[in-house]
Amino acid sequence: MIHCEGCSKDYNPEDMQVNTTEVNMRDGTKRHILFDGKLCCDFWDDTAPGDWVPLASGEEVQLAHWMCNACCGVYNHDMIHEVIDTEYDDTLSSIVCSSCLKRHKERFKRKA
Repeated sequence: MIHCEGCSKDYNPEDMQVNTTEVNMRDGTKRHILFDGKLCCDFWDDTAPGDWVPLASGEEVQLAHWMCNACCGVYNHDMIHEVIDTEYDDTLSSIVCSSCLKRHKERFKRKA
């Protein structure tokens, strides 16, 4: 059996789409956690870089790596910013790296 740390269910290996994710722990360490890619694929949807999210166990973790929506690079959470992308919609937020934020100052506005 494989344990999903998002929903706390146990799955047979053939029934689970295993998704391994690196997270930051409150004590400053990192570890990999397992999610079911079918049922818990939206686990991180409502989080922003730096947010602490409780697992099913109650333990809080922080997503360690984020993808920049502008250059598609993957960066540590402290190199990512949640901004407004004025090129598309002034109400939708976007996740961008520090380099893209600096390079496209006129396009991205920091969220207030």
